[in-house]
Amino acid sequence: MTTPATRQLFSNWRIDPTGGHSAGVGPLRWLPAVPDRLGDNPQWGQYLHRRADLVTDLADQIRATAPAWTPATAPAWAKPLIATAPELTAEIAVFRAAHRVPPEDSRLVGAQQYAARPRTIQRSPPSAATEAIRTTLRPLDVSSSSKIDGSSVKDPCSLIEYLPLTWR
Repeated sequence: MTTPATRQLFSNWRIDPTGGHSAGVGPLRWLPAVPDRLGDNPQWGQYLHRRADLVTDLADQIRATAPAWTPATAPAWAKPLIATAPELTAEIAVFRAAHRVPPEDSRLVGAQQYAARPRTIQRSPPSAATEAIRTTLRPLDVSSSSKIDGSSVKDPCSLIEYLPLTWR
């Protein structure tokens, strides 16, 4: 780090809590956009833009496929959501595919992400899904003495972790 500009660039990268690193939003909400200098590079620019387009196309294919799922064809994690929140189901399917979450993993968005942007995005679907499922399950009476897998259920929202297992 020899110049003030280099030090500032390094500091920006290290302390950016959003994980965006001033790059803008890329083909998926948690991916940065292709930086201008790389996008304009004669050797790498065209390749990187084609790669971003491919990611966008694949995500769009998943978004188009997910609304057609039925209780018989949907993955276990999606069954509680397909009727109540189809757009959310499609976005979760994109997140799961991008992070290679195995279909048999019943966690809504898979294992915890550690990078800032994916972790932030990962936190929003469970709360939206919980609300969608809560609306669907509102007639059910879940008391604090209910037991599922030996655990007390104090909050009906915590059922989100168990629903994919029970809706198979």
